[in-house]
Amino acid sequence: MPATSVIAVEYEQDLLPFTAILNKLIRYFGSTAFNTLVTAATSTSDLITRLYAALVSGTIDLYGPEVRLLVERCEQQIRLMEKAGLITDTIASNLTTVNSASASTDLGYLVAGIITLNGFDRTSEEWAGFDGNTAYAVTG
Repeated sequence: MPATSVIAVEYEQDLLPFTAILNKLIRYFGSTAFNTLVTAATSTSDLITRLYAALVSGTIDLYGPEVRLLVERCEQQIRLMEKAGLITDTIASNLTTVNSASASTDLGYLVAGIITLNGFDRTSEEWAGFDGNTAYAVTG
């Protein structure tokens, strides 16, 4: 029997793709570079800005549209995390890892630590909803 959720089950369902998105971004950016990006963030907005900045070098795109879409979806997930009370500027400024530690300073664990839905796998890059519609504000 699953544990009792600490957030609305709808939020849990909407946050299911977060660790899959992180795992894909880690593969593209590299674990060390992504950890450095997250560690340097001083707020949630700064974290999002740094994600978009990692896509380019000056005016040259470093990655294709698939990675840009992942960053946009990551932003949407971070905004949902804010709405659910899982991340604040203080928490964002104290992050030290992306998706490796089971601690409050790990970006992935902020979500993975509260998901109680059966079948959730924080290590996977697969999630069937990547092609679905999104509804959270995107900047960039």
